[in-house]
Amino acid sequence: MRKIIKDKNSYYLSRAFFSSIGMSLIFTKSLTCFWISELLGIIISILILYFIKPSNIKIIKAVVGFLMSLVSMIILVNMGHDLYLNETPIFILSLLPVIAVYILCNCNKNVFSQVGNIFFICSITLFILKILGLAPHFMLDNLKPYSLVSIKEVLLGTLIFISISITPIMYLDEFTKREELIKNYLISSFTTLVVSTLAMGVLGLKEVTLYRNPEYIVLKKISVLNFINNVDSFFNFAILLDLLFTSSIGIRCMSIKSKKVTIIVCILLLIGTTIATHNNNIVVFIYYNLPYIFTVLLIIQLFLSIIKYKLIKKQ
Repeated sequence: MRKIIKDKNSYYLSRAFFSSIGMSLIFTKSLTCFWISELLGIIISILILYFIKPSNIKIIKAVVGFLMSLVSMIILVNMGHDLYLNETPIFILSLLPVIAVYILCNCNKNVFSQVGNIFFICSITLFILKILGLAPHFMLDNLKPYSLVSIKEVLLGTLIFISISITPIMYLDEFTKREELIKNYLISSFTTLVVSTLAMGVLGLKEVTLYRNPEYIVLKKISVLNFINNVDSFFNFAILLDLLFTSSIGIRCMSIKSKKVTIIVCILLLIGTTIATHNNNIVVFIYYNLPYIFTVLLIIQLFLSIIKYKLIKKQ
């Protein structure tokens, strides 16, 4: 069971921040060449995951785990407030997912694994339904290359993809079987690439770059049997699951032994989420700067891994 938990973790960790932040930023930088940025990002990320092993320093892992849990929760609550329950007090809106995170953090590994598997099945099912629902609205002409895209912009989009998709894995997941991890990372990357293509193909370049969350906007195009509309909230549930599960993984990776300490950490998570969500400047800062913060964290992790490798080699 333990292997299953770790394998599923990498699926959520590489998706959560891309769906909520990264997709929009890549569209803005790479325009219709987004798919080149993402394919390059996938290739480079796989090489990093295959050749680099995390140092797993407990203190760093605990700090980064809490920060990623907090960022996940802030994005989740902000999306919930903006898209669904804008009349609900932010404290109440923050309390419910934090309670869910606390419950997940206190589950034993078998239960946590089962929840992860259920979330995974839900996520894949919603992904398939997205394809079926958006396919009739897809226009191939929207994917035509935009001549003003430079190599620099494409590479910047690649950097955004790499930092967002593998930094959480490098800090919050342990490498037991690289083949399983890479397989699940490929599944996750494939879903993000397909959804990005659908978003661009349905909305077009001018419209897709206007929104902070283009995946949610494109889901508004889906209708069932041509008369059941407004099902976007149902399909957007997959993004919220990714964020919720990523937040719980962040706390679990802190390796807290006491339930009392877990309660304190979750209270800090609740306070931090409420304060940050109330302050739109903090939300905007996270949205525009998270990829660059992740890039710094990724460089630090790679640097520590290289040092550890050299020290082991000298022994």
